[in-house]
This record gives sequence, C-alpha cells and structure tokens, in this order.
Amino acid sequence: MLHRRTLPGVLRLLPAAVFLVSTAVADDSASLPFSNDDVPTVLTATRLQQPLLDVPAAVTVIDRQMIEQSGVREIPELLRLVPGMVVGYDSGYEAFVSYHGTSADLARRMQVLVDGRSIYQPLLASVDWLGMPLELVDIERIEVIRGPNSAAWGANSFFAVVNIVTRHPADVERARISYTRGNGGIEDFLARLAMRTAGLDWRLTVAGRSDDGFEKNLDPAKQAAGLGEFTDSKKVRSVNGRINWSSEADSSLELAFGLAGMDAQQQYRPTFFLEPPVAERENKFASLAWEQNAGADNRVRLQAAHSRFRREEPWLVGLPRASFRPDLVALYELNRDCANGLFWPPLGGDPPDASACSTAQELALASSYVTAVGSDPMLWLFPTVFRSGLDAHERRTTVDLQDTWSPSADFRTVFGVTYDNARVDSQVYLGGFGENTVWRTFAHGEWRLAPTWLLNVGGNGEFDEGAGDFFSPRYALNWQFTPGQVLRLVYSEAVRTPDLFEEQAYFHYSAAGVAPADAIYSGTFFQTGRGNGNAPTEEIASSELGYHGRFDHARVVIDLRVFRDHMWLSEHNLDPTDSEGFVIRAPKKSWMTGSELGFDWRPLPSQRLQLNYAYLDMDGLHQDDNTNFVPQHSGSVGWWQDYGSGWQLGNTYAFYNDLRVGQFYFDRLETRLAKRFALPRTQQIVLAGVMQSRLSGDPELRRENGAYRHRGWVSLDWRY
Repeated sequence: MLHRRTLPGVLRLLPAAVFLVSTAVADDSASLPFSNDDVPTVLTATRLQQPLLDVPAAVTVIDRQMIEQSGVREIPELLRLVPGMVVGYDSGYEAFVSYHGTSADLARRMQVLVDGRSIYQPLLASVDWLGMPLELVDIERIEVIRGPNSAAWGANSFFAVVNIVTRHPADVERARISYTRGNGGIEDFLARLAMRTAGLDWRLTVAGRSDDGFEKNLDPAKQAAGLGEFTDSKKVRSVNGRINWSSEADSSLELAFGLAGMDAQQQYRPTFFLEPPVAERENKFASLAWEQNAGADNRVRLQAAHSRFRREEPWLVGLPRASFRPDLVALYELNRDCANGLFWPPLGGDPPDASACSTAQELALASSYVTAVGSDPMLWLFPTVFRSGLDAHERRTTVDLQDTWSPSADFRTVFGVTYDNARVDSQVYLGGFGENTVWRTFAHGEWRLAPTWLLNVGGNGEFDEGAGDFFSPRYALNWQFTPGQVLRLVYSEAVRTPDLFEEQAYFHYSAAGVAPADAIYSGTFFQTGRGNGNAPTEEIASSELGYHGRFDHARVVIDLRVFRDHMWLSEHNLDPTDSEGFVIRAPKKSWMTGSELGFDWRPLPSQRLQLNYAYLDMDGLHQDDNTNFVPQHSGSVGWWQDYGSGWQLGNTYAFYNDLRVGQFYFDRLETRLAKRFALPRTQQIVLAGVMQSRLSGDPELRRENGAYRHRGWVSLDWRY
C-alpha cells in the first residue's frame, strides 16, 4: 500500500488513535463552534456535518438555484459546473463523467452516492447517469468532494466523490406538473405529488425523458459506407418516492424507492447487424435509513439498501457458420493472431493464413479448422442468421452503520462499518455468475487544537474477498488565519479495486441459429476474452494545499486548490473483438499536478456570477494512454439573474480542450429565459425556453460523435 512507502510508521497509527484521544479532550468554552448558521455545511467529506471552512477537502456545492436556472435536462450536465470535472456524452444514452478524466470510462475512479447510498454498478463499476430513477426537480443539492476520499467512503472514491442529496418531502410543492418539447426529438414530462402531515411526509414523482441522441457519425469511412447517421435515441420512464417520519429530534425514519426503464437505440451498426439493436434497461432500488439519538453525545444511523440493474440487448446478425467452430474458439484463446489470420482472410477472399501459429497444439487446431472449411465452403461463404446479444443482471446489497460521537465542543468523531455484497448474472461478460463481498470499517475525528486550528484525521479499512485488504488514511490541518478565510493542508490515499468484470471476466458472445436447420451451428463466437483473476488494484497518494475564503461584505466566495497526485493506474482494453484484444495491463506510475479555482459572486440578491477553472498536467501531457481524456484546460462561467416581475435569465458557458490527445475542443453556451406567473391559491405557472449552442464543431467526446450544433426546447411548469 502507498502509506507504507510514503509515510512514517507513527502517522499510520493516527486514525486508530482517534478513538483514544477523545478521552483526553477537555471542554473549552472559548473554542470556536463546529457549525455556523451563516456558513453552508456539507456531509460528504467526512460523514460529519461540517461548515465549508472546516472540511478537509475541496468541495463544490451545486445548489437549488444552480439546478433550476442552469436549464439543463439531465444530471451529468450539472457537473460541468465543477472545476476539473470532464463531462461528455458517449452516445445519446450514455454519459461520461469523470473528475480529472483519464481514459477509464464509466465511473471506475469516482464514487457516486444518492443520499449516501452508493449507486455504481458492480459489473463494470459504471453509473447509469441517464437512466437512474431520479429527476432534477427532486434534487436539493449536489456535494462534490474534489480529491481522493477513500478514507470516508472506501475503494473507488479515488479521484472524487459525488453525493446527490434529494429533497425532503416537506420542502417541495404539494403538486407539480411539467411538459417539455424541443428539436432533436426532445419530449419530457413530469408529475409530482407531496403531502406534509404531523411527523409523516411523502412525495411521489412520475417522469419521462426522450430525445434522438446524436445526429450523425463523423467517421469518414462509415459515412462512405452509408452509415453516417447515428440511431441512438432513448426513452426513459421512471417513478421515485420518499417517505420521512420523525419523532421530534430523537428518532427519524426514511424510506426511498425508485424504478426506471430505458429503451436505448444502439448507435453501432456493423454490416453483420441485420437490424439496429435496441437495449432495454431497468434500474430500481429501495433504501431504508434510521437515525436515533443514543444519549446526549451520540447519534446512530443505520442505512440498508438494495439495487438491481438489468440490461437485455437482443441482436439479429448474419455471420458465417465457421465463426462458431469450437476449434477456432480454442485457438483464439491460445493465439489470437493465428485465429484471426485463419478467419478474416477468407472473408476477404484470401486463403487462410496460419503463419502466426507456432506450437503443436495451435497447428493442430488450425489444421482442424482449415480442413473443415476447405471441405465445406458453405461454412464461411454465406452468412447464417443468428440470434445473439448482451445481457447483465446486477444486484447490490449494502448495510451501513455509523455512530457520531460529540463528547465536547472541540472534538467529534464518527466511526462505523459497511457490508457490501455484489452479485451478477451475465453470460456475455462472466460466462454465468459472479459475486464479491466487501467489509469496510471507517473512522474520522475532528479536533480543534486551538480557536484557529482544526485537525481532521480519518481512515478506512477495506476487506475485499476478491482484491484483498487495504487501508486508506487522510490527514488534514485547517488554519483559519482570519474570520472567514482558511488554509488547508491535506494528505490522502485511496484505492480503486477491480470490478467484477476485470476480476472474473469470461467475455464471449453466444449465438443460436434462427432456422431449425441451423441449430447445429449455434455456439460461441470465436473472439473471446478471459481474466486471469489477478486484475490489479490502482492506488493514489494525493498532497493538496487549499484555500477557502468568504468575503461577506463583497458577497464573494473563493475556493483554490493546488495538488499533486502520485498514482499507479492500470489502463485496459476489455473488448476482445478490438484490434488489440482483451488486455488488462499492469499499473503504470503516473503523476498529475494541477490547480483549480472556484469563484462565486452575488453582487445583488437577484444576481449571481460563478467562475470555475482547472489546469491539469499529467506525466508530460499527451505522452501515454492515461492522458486520452485529461483536458489541460477546462472550466465554466455562469451568470444567473432574477429581473423581478417573474422574469429570469441564465447564461452558462462550459468548455474543455485537448481531449483525445489534443484533438478535440468542446464548448457550449446555454441560455435560459423564464417567466413566472402567479395564480390564485398559491399556484404558479413557469414558462421557460432554453437554447444550447455549440460554438465549436469538434465531436463531443468520441471521434465519431456528431452532436446537434444547436438544440432548443420550451417547457411549461405548473406548481401548487
């Protein structure tokens, strides 16, 4: 582990000493309080409710005003307002969201929570950003911890943690109905009911989102082949709810649930697909959280959650029968170049090429295959219709127990244990069933050494059945050198453990002949990939100097972060059909150095200006695979204003550069104009129009993605 190589042994004992120190901490009435009603507080950084001046990390909070006045339709778009966050759409139905980028797709290096419940999916460590059962109107705020946070939330809290905090039923309108329509196939609707009673509050939301995704494929070869149009539309339907019960301040109970289904038109259209495939996805969860005061100084929280994600994507393909021969499958697992040389040349009219075969076993399999296709040319001359596809059924159960102990005004601690079990059924990815269980123990202590000095020490112990045991510490010292301004020095370590696919992969496509006479040719497509069960764990050691300043007289908040991350990253190619084949590489040492700025100015209560900027430099930028998705410069500017009489105007500009090794520049301007009309009996109608304009013509994320240069929509929203 990193801490064994980089820290003196005495420092490794500090997280465990948190519990012992509490007995020696005296109450000092002259100490500064831990909370201040005038300063926003966050929970995600340490699991303790802390004002931003006290947190041991850089934090960005996306609040209700930003959510509403930005005008975006989907959650990933909001994260463009976070310094250093890379957001792009891989397709119309999948978003890429990663703090500081790197070439690991999906969410492998970033923990994502909803109300403290982890929502990454265990098979590929991905997040269903666009299909989750949660709508923007049900989000109170989003807390983003910018920097490693495994000390609080365990493995995969590698670069950052995103915690989406949903709205309490008592804080929303009793009824709300909205409808949105725009170009590019945009059509959204939402209906929500809420009830507030003595001690029991609930809300229920039913919603849908649809659009056409990307417009065209920019790949010249595909355009020449008549495949220049993308077909990656999506249709999402969801329901989610939350019920809260409380008994004054002593006890509370929260039940949350959700179900969403998505029909996603797949954009890829190789020539052997006889019809464009449509994926059906289902995402559902249930969560129960209970909190109870256990004395004057303790509060206990227990949260249990279960989630399921199912993907079914049926294919109808036309392939040569020879592609499913067992001897070719066995040969590919021994020598992929030899197998490809035998199979693909005949499709181009050339004779089989066995020159890459070397061992006696490989030559014997090659001879068997060549003899079979030589005696029966029908095995590869004409395609046969097969049914195939992708499948995955993921289940995840977590139980999290924590105790917050506050023995004095100067010392608080939180400690607890987490059980996390993941189970997956997938013939394509795993060849059947896979499972992994993780136990975590965590502790964090906050100790005010003096009125202006605050020490945060925490750590997380991970006991992973598949990957092994790990410990991730964090140490931070905050100096509030003047009221409202603080300097923080932070050192933290984190790990990213392999997902189930990396650890237990047996990637293969099975196909069945459609015609009864073709059933004898059913089998496994010859290009397969297997994991060796020794997928590496990635590691990071991060050093950070931060500044957070509140200038209330000027209504300005400034957040600065300078950091250097020392990392061991493992980049993969997990698709055996690609030219490189199925590869899990050994970790490679990398360094990332950068700086970030967050600036929030409210000159008047009705006006707000926000600037975000990040500069990243990784290993001599653009010199290895890890820099594929690391923009050197990125940022956003937002100006939101309420003009009175119900009028609102918002403008948001976001950009990043140097994506895909210096090839792409992305920027977009978003303008929202809205008018609020007051009706009798506290009713309101909000009419809004949004225009998105791409100012550059580069692809958004991938080389092929040709997004709409301009998109717009109007919405009508009734609230009561």
